[in-house]
Amino acid sequence: MKTKVFLVGGPDIDARLDLMRRLQDKFELSAVGSNPNLYDLFDKNGSNYYYYSFAQHINPLNDLIAIIKLINIFREEKPALVHTFGTKPCALARIAAGLANVPIIIGTITGLGMLYRKDGFKYAIIRFFYEILQKIASHFSDLTIFQNKDDRKKFISRGIVRAEKTAIIPGSCILTDKFNLSRFNAIERNQIREELSISQDSFVVTMVARIIRAKGVLDFCDTANALKEEGKFIFLLVGSEDEGKLDKLSPKEIEYIRNSVIWLKKRKDIDHILASSDLFAYPTNYGEGLPRALIEAGSMELPLVATDLPGCRAIIDGGVNGILIPPNNSAYLVQAIRCIAASKTMRQNFGEISRAKAISTFDIKHIIKKTEEVYMDLLENSLK
Repeated sequence: MKTKVFLVGGPDIDARLDLMRRLQDKFELSAVGSNPNLYDLFDKNGSNYYYYSFAQHINPLNDLIAIIKLINIFREEKPALVHTFGTKPCALARIAAGLANVPIIIGTITGLGMLYRKDGFKYAIIRFFYEILQKIASHFSDLTIFQNKDDRKKFISRGIVRAEKTAIIPGSCILTDKFNLSRFNAIERNQIREELSISQDSFVVTMVARIIRAKGVLDFCDTANALKEEGKFIFLLVGSEDEGKLDKLSPKEIEYIRNSVIWLKKRKDIDHILASSDLFAYPTNYGEGLPRALIEAGSMELPLVATDLPGCRAIIDGGVNGILIPPNNSAYLVQAIRCIAASKTMRQNFGEISRAKAISTFDIKHIIKKTEEVYMDLLENSLK
């Protein structure tokens, strides 16, 4: 019989489907998430799905209810290994798995958000409770996985987890075969430009992100307005509003976005959009693990500009495959875009190196291999 493994996350647990598909020959995989509309999706992919509810923000009663629900799921289904993802789900689910006596417990920290990027009393309180939860969760865990070395260093230095109980797996599953510019012929590369009536001689700068303040979307819009008079630049913003976040945008700021860039909201054809782009910008101020959109853009041979923060600098080598800029500074973004737009040779070199790095480091086959090795090592050690 295959070993029963449960993957636990939040509303976007379906982002782990590619991982589950490629591990299902070795393990019996199920998913647990906070989106009640995913039963059919996982059923079509041959996996069971279990639903629980949790609050995005501090809510002790709701958190306790979520932990009890997860304990009941784990006790009834008896997985041999529970692997949790995200911020709050990673803490709650590991605590629940520990209380349910799950033999192997793993947590993947997919980024630290604004926890260590914001000052003030509100964020100090959030950090306080977050670290308590993560310390308890790490106590129950066999391993805490990080997506970049900076987050790992922070957790160790703050005494949240012991170094010997950590590992790094660089990101989520990126399909470099899908995000491959050579898949697209000349007509397909211009598909989005024709759809949006963008001329062939325009220089298209694209950003894909959730529409919240911390992702730098307002800096992206400021840059678009600064370059508007130069005529050749077109700015595409792809992503939907995230109403549940503390730093959601005001109606006035949403209107500013609409007046500044071409806003495509949520799209499923990201590879086609990137194929029609000339540069990918990511001026985030968010504590990223490894931003998937940035890796996908690099895999499509686009030159990259992003903020010099953990996660982004794990993908971009400054001056090698892109340009790193200070956070909260649209003036530097303007300069970086002008610099790259002025040199076709630079764009080609940056793009080729980004593609090679995506294949060698971030492709799904590497993530699958490392994840499988972690599972097998921990399961074998548990039998000794």
